[in-house]
Amino acid sequence: MRSPARTPSAKNSPGAICLRPGDTLAAPSLDRLARSLRALITIVADLRRCGVGFRSLKEALDITTPDGRLVFYVFAALAS
Repeated sequence: MRSPARTPSAKNSPGAICLRPGDTLAAPSLDRLARSLRALITIVADLRRCGVGFRSLKEALDITTPDGRLVFYVFAALAS
């Protein structure tokens, strides 16, 4: 079995355990949510699939809007 750090997903994230559709997960910054760009995109995609929003406080980014998703992918690339 792989460790949660090597298999990032919303199910393995400690903060995602109590999240329900309509909730929003807030992180201090994009680089604090995941260690790599791939993991970051996977976690955010899993959250969206579960109906959970994501907000980065440092970048003032909210992925529940189309503009926020666009900026997320740009910032995610810069954070890696």
